[in-house]
Amino acid sequence: MFRWHGEDLILEIKVIPKSSIDHVEVGAEQLKIKIRAMPIDGKANQYLKKFLGKLFSVPQTRVLVEKGQNQSHKSVRIIQPGSLPTWIQRC
Repeated sequence: MFRWHGEDLILEIKVIPKSSIDHVEVGAEQLKIKIRAMPIDGKANQYLKKFLGKLFSVPQTRVLVEKGQNQSHKSVRIIQPGSLPTWIQRC
């Protein structure tokens, strides 16, 4: 689901595009992130980076999709998160 790599946070997520709302669901082994963006021409990845940037209080340039660029299962690095959402703090 997530792990620390030094000061960076690595998230293992499943992205569900074309949702009616932006929402994070915490599962046992991975996070499901529903986003409103369409999976066309990298728009979903850009939207995901912006969404996660807001959640972790970092500019979207510090959100990197490391694996799964063209897939729904992704590994995302948050470089030195500024804050942690409550769902991370509870895990």
